[in-house]
Amino acid sequence: MPEQANSSRFPSLSYESNRTRTLLRNRLTRFLPFDRHAGARPHVQVTLADEDYLRLLTDMEIEIAGTVERARDTYEAGADPAGPFPKLDDLVSARWIRIVRNRIFTPVEFSRASKPALSEGGASAYAALKQNQYKRTYSFPSGLAHNSALSATIREIKNGQLTLQEIGCQRPEWVAARLWETLYSKLSDDQVTLSQWLDRCKALGYPRLVPSAAWDDSVAERFRI
Repeated sequence: MPEQANSSRFPSLSYESNRTRTLLRNRLTRFLPFDRHAGARPHVQVTLADEDYLRLLTDMEIEIAGTVERARDTYEAGADPAGPFPKLDDLVSARWIRIVRNRIFTPVEFSRASKPALSEGGASAYAALKQNQYKRTYSFPSGLAHNSALSATIREIKNGQLTLQEIGCQRPEWVAARLWETLYSKLSDDQVTLSQWLDRCKALGYPRLVPSAAWDDSVAERFRI
């Protein structure tokens, strides 16, 4: 739906405070020095053998609340059904929501604007999107949960006593490389493979990899696509 049409139906969506600053920040950030390790990881509480951590990351399921499909359900369930309200697609067209690899992200400046610009129900639904966009739910197959090397770790994750980022291993680069190979062999869709790999590499702290050194040519080439 064209942005102009959205604005005529829901004129409050045209509120774009700090729009110029945001555009400049997004376009110029790439030229600034960046330390990819600047954000400290949580303190490691449990250290697993590399092979065990690889199996944990490979076999577990991760449900992402911030996918477009789940975000649409969350938003429309929370919006006021009695009156007109912007659909999720309207918010995307008006740049209140950004989509990257089928995940939604709510820019900070629009989060502040949501209360005066949207109805009470719409603002509440938009706030729910913002709150849940990074929420993750983990599940583990029974064979993995009963594995002697992993059962205690999985139990602590389920109980909320441990996060994936608090699990360490000896060679995160090796785990990340083998994880890509495993997903590469199981999945046919390159975008799904990349998304699942990135979801799991977050637990590893996104280790630095050189594709030509980590894999043979065919695997490295698919990684670069």
